[in-house]
Amino acid sequence: MSQNREEVIQGLKKSKSIVGPIYPVIIKRGTMEIIDGITRKQADPTWPEREEEFPDKRFEILFRMHANYRRQVSRKETETQLLMLADIFEIEGVPRERIASKLSEITPFSLSWIEQLLPKKYKEVKFAPRKVSLVRPTNFVKEKTISSKNEEDSEPQISEPSFACPLCHTTLEIVRCPACLRDIKVKDFLRKNFE
Repeated sequence: MSQNREEVIQGLKKSKSIVGPIYPVIIKRGTMEIIDGITRKQADPTWPEREEEFPDKRFEILFRMHANYRRQVSRKETETQLLMLADIFEIEGVPRERIASKLSEITPFSLSWIEQLLPKKYKEVKFAPRKVSLVRPTNFVKEKTISSKNEEDSEPQISEPSFACPLCHTTLEIVRCPACLRDIKVKDFLRKNFE
């Protein structure tokens, strides 16, 4: 698991609020130097402490190394534990699409990390809002170039109706039906709806 320091601090805060402090912060007697638990203290300055006596610098360094030599939980083990909790939530009646966010509330893991580990059935379905916008067909007047007095009297030429993109105004050849969302050729659409 790749977490930045802020995610770890937030996870520790959540962990302490849910199950309480599991490991105390180890303080060197006499100097009040933190030997183990700097991040826990950053998460909560009131985290419980335990003072320890260290006979010499060598033992202090060894203690720190052993305190930080904790078992790394594998991705598979975390995934298995999350799935077991997901099953419990499902039995309790929590809708499947809410389970990932529910797990992020009670575990030290972020929602994005939980969603990476859980199968799709436990994730909230996120739909991008779909906007269907059509520009009504318009009659475009072709520009009239006046080169002689005779052309000035003539009627402007009108092109056949077309659809344009509402953003870039490019003439479209295919349009999406707002009812069934099928793609239809513009000429067919025009023939059906505007003739």
